[in-house]
Amino acid sequence: MVYLDCFKAELKRSFFIATSLIEADFADTDIKETFFRHCNLNRSNFCGALNYVIDPLVNKVKKAKFSFPEVLGLLHGFDIKII
Repeated sequence: MVYLDCFKAELKRSFFIATSLIEADFADTDIKETFFRHCNLNRSNFCGALNYVIDPLVNKVKKAKFSFPEVLGLLHGFDIKII
């Protein structure tokens, strides 16, 4: 398990593959170009986080916290238009 508290930080160009990030705190963090694949993000906090793209089909996000409008990054991989 990895303990991660990135409150009001920058986490750019990072890779998390098959990583347990349960209850990680990404609040108010710029997560530009960070890659999450097969990660457990359950109960993690992404409120106020920026620039993230997380595929909920390949990552666990149960009870994770997200804020609008950045939460739309969860839909990135679906190739849809939100109007």
